[in-house]
Amino acid sequence: GFGVRARSNGLFEPIMSFFDSHPEISVSFTTDMNENFPEAIEAGRMDIAIGRLYSQQMINRTGKIAIFPLLTEPQCILMSGEDPLSREASLPFRILDGKTVICGPEGSGDDAEMREMCEEYHVRTDRVLRADDINAVIALVQRKKGYALGPVSFARFFGVAAVPLEE
Repeated sequence: GFGVRARSNGLFEPIMSFFDSHPEISVSFTTDMNENFPEAIEAGRMDIAIGRLYSQQMINRTGKIAIFPLLTEPQCILMSGEDPLSREASLPFRILDGKTVICGPEGSGDDAEMREMCEEYHVRTDRVLRADDINAVIALVQRKKGYALGPVSFARFFGVAAVPLEE
């Protein structure tokens, strides 16, 4: 499994260098946003995954599969660089109350995280736009159709603004 964060945060090149130096290893990359990487590993559909591990997945999988954190990135609110909020140093999650949010497909890790956070912070969104492709999510963000969650590396990689969430 190969999550989009492995592309945006600079892990792609070292990973490819490893496979370039080991031509005896056959590789199939799965990049689908719908795929639950820990579940796929447990089921034997996947040998290894490099991607985001959501908090609830971590809790449910501890002891069942080996997990090795490679890096951490603070979660941010992603938005158009033209949005006035993009100039803030940080924002509370509650800022999304009454706004349109953009996330992955229903049942995906993105969807579960967004629902958990909305419940925890008592945020009622105006509407939810879902996409099963990160490029579609970012295109919606760039066109000022709503707000998404993601790391600063997404902002640099995809050309949008990222404002860190307050603790």
